[in-house]
Amino acid sequence: MTQAICSAVGATFYRGDLLVCKKAVRDESWRKARSPFFVNGREVPRICFDQIGEPAQYSAKYGGFIRFKSAHLITKVLDELAGSYVEPNEVVVLTPYRAQVALIRSMIRRSHPEVSVSTVHRAQGSERTLVVFDPVDASSSFFAGREGDRLVNVAISRAKAHVVIPFHQNDLKKPALKKIHGQATKLWQTAGRYSKPFSFQ
Repeated sequence: MTQAICSAVGATFYRGDLLVCKKAVRDESWRKARSPFFVNGREVPRICFDQIGEPAQYSAKYGGFIRFKSAHLITKVLDELAGSYVEPNEVVVLTPYRAQVALIRSMIRRSHPEVSVSTVHRAQGSERTLVVFDPVDASSSFFAGREGDRLVNVAISRAKAHVVIPFHQNDLKKPALKKIHGQATKLWQTAGRYSKPFSFQ
């Protein structure tokens, strides 16, 4: 993780006791792999919360909870960044819901076949330059307690350089996501300096 993401994860889950190794920070190749993206001359926030207006819904077709607007936003993010700012094999899309994995895969199969889409449970131990984390419904009992915190922690901490999080207002009922959202708002919503979320560009 770059220092900015590490700080957000540390403040949320480790009482601030999470630091990037000083040796790593001095390593030029380590820093290069975690350098920021710029869109239209403005830096993409390290943790980019991108609000959508659609809550989760159950889909009989996919056999679980999905969120179409999240999937559309993810496609837009990949169209903007994958292949231009980051190699497609250095991108992973994570979600806790298998139905959403199936939906996203079906939507990006032709345009971004090299981008990995996975459940959070299968992502432990792997790092990618860009992580797109779609919680789908962080207000559900699925996200409750320590297990829910672990899901959020694992998903966000897989990112070397950037995290993009499509979210509905209901998702901020999850305290961990609300805290990270607050930190992201404070750090990366400086007028004129940072790029706007992808849904508003």
